Amino acid sequence: MSHLLSPPHFVGLGVLIVDDTPLSQLILEACIRSMGMTVYKAGSGGEALEVFEREQPDIVLMDVMMPGMDGLEATRRIKAMSGTRWVPVVMITALYSDDDIVNGLRAGADDYLMKPVNVVILKSKLTNLAQTIRQQQELREYRKNAEAESKLAMQVMQRLIRPMDFGAQLQHTIMPTSTFSGDVILAGHTSDGRLQAVLADGTGHGLAAALTVIPVIDVFYGMTDKDMSVEHIAREVNGKLHKILPVGRFVAAVLVSLDYRAGSMTVWNGGIPFAAFVSSDGAILHRWHSASPPLGLLDETQYENVAETYCCAQDGYFFACSDGLLEAEDERGELLGEARLTEWLRAPVSDKVAFIVDQLRLFVGDNHPHDDVSFLIAPI
Repeated sequence: MSHLLSPPHFVGLGVLIVDDTPLSQLILEACIRSMGMTVYKAGSGGEALEVFEREQPDIVLMDVMMPGMDGLEATRRIKAMSGTRWVPVVMITALYSDDDIVNGLRAGADDYLMKPVNVVILKSKLTNLAQTIRQQQELREYRKNAEAESKLAMQVMQRLIRPMDFGAQLQHTIMPTSTFSGDVILAGHTSDGRLQAVLADGTGHGLAAALTVIPVIDVFYGMTDKDMSVEHIAREVNGKLHKILPVGRFVAAVLVSLDYRAGSMTVWNGGIPFAAFVSSDGAILHRWHSASPPLGLLDETQYENVAETYCCAQDGYFFACSDGLLEAEDERGELLGEARLTEWLRAPVSDKVAFIVDQLRLFVGDNHPHDDVSFLIAPI
């Protein structure tokens, strides 16, 4: 029976004894103190509420039959006062009928003890409750630490990504499925006035996917600042990712360089499902299918680097999206797909980004997307 007396489970836990009989209080108190727990006492339901609010105990032992406010009403109020914190209430009663037990459970009781109290059974129940409480406390602490780490990681990501203030030259949106997005959209100008942008989609979603795309950020900005082409940027990112990513992790990406003076755009696509030049009236004039493998998948000897330049004979815009948009599902499980996206691109609206976001939300309804959604629009 030594495990019942193990101090680490119990030290620091508080137990509120609610009983109008002093002798019963003394018996319960002696048992609880022998286990290393702190004891609080109340002789009525009303006093129990006052002590509970003041001391915030972890467990409540509640007598049912008391003058004034009985144990059932006191239990209901204590459960309401507990909020989201789980405070187990053990009813201690001489009432044995099924109806009495059901009434107690409906009031919020978590367990029952019959009078006269068997000390061995009481200690066993308290042991189980204490272990559960400790596990919940550890879980809360873990979540608190995880939230702090997530906040730090988010701050790092936000500082790595430069402000996306390009006005009408670039519009975009990212809709993450969790705190972190495995999708990232970056852009920057070269010294000769070209706008270069990348939409990158790391494997999976959440923090793990976000960590995957961090090397893309550093390389893209550094090489764009040096006026390097999208082919050179893609090759450099691929080599870096291949060295550091574990097997099975990679980054699908599309890089575009818009030359406004020449009226052309050069696009490198490695694993992005939809990249196109769209006319101002919504017609798909050119598609860039994935001609290269996703970044980080192959080493330098196997890597093929293919970019294509397209001369824009009429006004329009470059559009690209991650697979999270095309694979979004409605409440029946139907995929959004390219056909529906193409219809949205043809819609005569002034704010295409807001329109697509609104249509996506209408399409998925209450079925939240299971993958990060991102897309960009760059007029030329």
